[in-house]
Amino acid sequence: VLRSVRNLKVLKGVALGGFQSSGDTFMIELERQPEGFVRASLDDRAGVKRYEAEIELGDEAPQVSGFTSLQGELGHSPWSSKEELYAEDTLFHGPAFQVLESVDGLSEDGARATLVGLGAKQMLDDSWMTDALLLDGCLQLALLWGLHVSKGQSLPMRIAQINFYQPPAQGTMTCELVGQQHSAQRTVSNIRVVDADVVAREVVEPNEPAWRAIR
Repeated sequence: VLRSVRNLKVLKGVALGGFQSSGDTFMIELERQPEGFVRASLDDRAGVKRYEAEIELGDEAPQVSGFTSLQGELGHSPWSSKEELYAEDTLFHGPAFQVLESVDGLSEDGARATLVGLGAKQMLDDSWMTDALLLDGCLQLALLWGLHVSKGQSLPMRIAQINFYQPPAQGTMTCELVGQQHSAQRTVSNIRVVDADVVAREVVEPNEPAWRAIR
């Protein structure tokens, strides 16, 4: 069972030039590490490493642990429609990745949004623990929060830890971001995704060693 992904780093960005046509070719390299971890990297056709991470495998999914929820009330979102979310001065994602349905609240302390993943598009079954579209939606909310608090666009470059508690949900979900740090150069936040049954899936668990390493 896939339990978590740690120390996910973007070493060099990927431009999917063949997304609308023949596709793009990459190689995934896996190397077993001590204590049940697998080191993974994504290489392009020229052998250049683009991403790397550590994968934790186990007999069962981890137990849901504590998550510090947002304190206080959130302000109104400056984006009143999905069209405003995906505009030239906000998110650059094309139609296939426009998964945020709405940003329901925003403040200096965090943000809350409604989003969907591949499960809502009937593209996953219960054998999957990951949902790339859902994860991208979480990063989109982090980008929007960074735009709000730092007044400039940024791209997430590192994820300390992703915990997988349940297979991806089939319907609409709530994404909650709790800010930890922000400056003109970078932001750090914790994110969790909750489905209609209030089953938490936390992204970047707070106070774990991997999180403290990038503070």
